[in-house]
Amino acid sequence: MSRLYASIDADASKTEATRRAHKYVSAHVRGWDNGVEVVGSADPNGPSDCFDIYMTSGSHASGPRVYLGQVVDGRFIPNADAFGQVI
Repeated sequence: MSRLYASIDADASKTEATRRAHKYVSAHVRGWDNGVEVVGSADPNGPSDCFDIYMTSGSHASGPRVYLGQVVDGRFIPNADAFGQVI
């Protein structure tokens, strides 16, 4: 049985796309100038799952991937250094 699942749906799609994983799963949703990447991973030594969240520059521009924070144990832990940054 897989520990991690991902799904994505869009207005131009007839069906939802899904993926399953044991160790990690990632998704990058982006527009022309902005995007968001989420990387989920399973802790091999415990019950916790961790989701790292990044801001990206999108499909058109090239720029840095900025770490926004992490969701773990039902809590969002922000990266204070990222807020207010422009890419």
